[in-house]
Amino acid sequence: MSLPEPFARLVREHVAIAGMVAAARGASEAAVQYRDETLVPEMLAELHALHAFMGRELAAHIAREEDVLFPAFRALTADDRLIDELVVQHDRVQERRALLESVLTALDQHHDDVTDERERLGARLEAQPSAPSWEALQELAESVRQLDWIFQGHFGDEEDDLFAPGAELFSPADLERMTQEMEAIGPARSG
Repeated sequence: MSLPEPFARLVREHVAIAGMVAAARGASEAAVQYRDETLVPEMLAELHALHAFMGRELAAHIAREEDVLFPAFRALTADDRLIDELVVQHDRVQERRALLESVLTALDQHHDDVTDERERLGARLEAQPSAPSWEALQELAESVRQLDWIFQGHFGDEEDDLFAPGAELFSPADLERMTQEMEAIGPARSG
């Protein structure tokens, strides 16, 4: 299923975020697994790049979701007239309404988890001496593994439980309005 904007934009951003995390995770795991000191500079460079990326592009991505998308979904779940009209057309809309409410609650927590892990990674990076210990490098690698795990679940939840139903639930005018509002947020330009 091809998703309309703004959902397609958010999926492209998920792919970019996942790519940054994968690069940092790969560099981290290689350095730590092989205890290869020659790989440590690359690991630290990837981790610093990831941390900077998360401070800019991920922050903008989260703002697009929390400031534009989530309120639009909440407005849908609060509009009983829309839900009543859609029930006539779709038997599953009542299910989706409950699903949307539960997913929105869970996604708010995912964003908190991402922020917390980003802050832990940043603190660990800032605390590194010029020659960090293998234990410190393992902690950094663990932070990246945690971020990867959080993102995998988070992106799947959003894409399956929010974006796909949203493509059906929002009108073309609503989608265009959300697209314009998202364009006004942040530095990232995806697509």
